Amino acid sequence: MSVELIVKHIDDVPAVPCPCGTSQRFINRDENPNVSVHRTEIEDAELHYHAKITEIYYILNGRGTMVLDNEHAELEPGVVIQIPPGIKHKVMGKVTAVIVAQPAFDPNDEFIVKENER
Repeated sequence: MSVELIVKHIDDVPAVPCPCGTSQRFINRDENPNVSVHRTEIEDAELHYHAKITEIYYILNGRGTMVLDNEHAELEPGVVIQIPPGIKHKVMGKVTAVIVAQPAFDPNDEFIVKENER
């Protein structure tokens, strides 16, 4: 699959529910299998991980804490966090983030961690 030029405006991208909250998926797997870009409104996300995907979160606004396995990172505008595959993570609080996923986000590679698996 060749990668095509993509130009979009935020108002033209519908928001869809996700375990983190609501996501606008600007560049998705169908358009580019190598990388995806989402703008996500996150509020008290579910603990989850990805087996194959590395995610990079760039916090645009809001405040909160990101749980990363046994570590915590404070979130505020300007913070960038790279999350390798296998790291259980969630946001506590309310933030807006741009999330870049490599390879591109695949809903089949998103695993919610149940309470008894923590």
